[in-house]
Amino acid sequence: MVFLIQNSQNRDSEALQIKIDELIRVQMKANKAFMNLEDLS
Repeated sequence: MVFLIQNSQNRDSEALQIKIDELIRVQMKANKAFMNLEDLS
């Protein structure tokens, strides 16, 4: 059951991150350096 909840939360987090990235992309004055920060080391 714990794994099912964690999997669901991971999918929700990924979907939220995709939506936030898209909001950043559509902003005229958006700083592209903030895109995909979670992928940086």
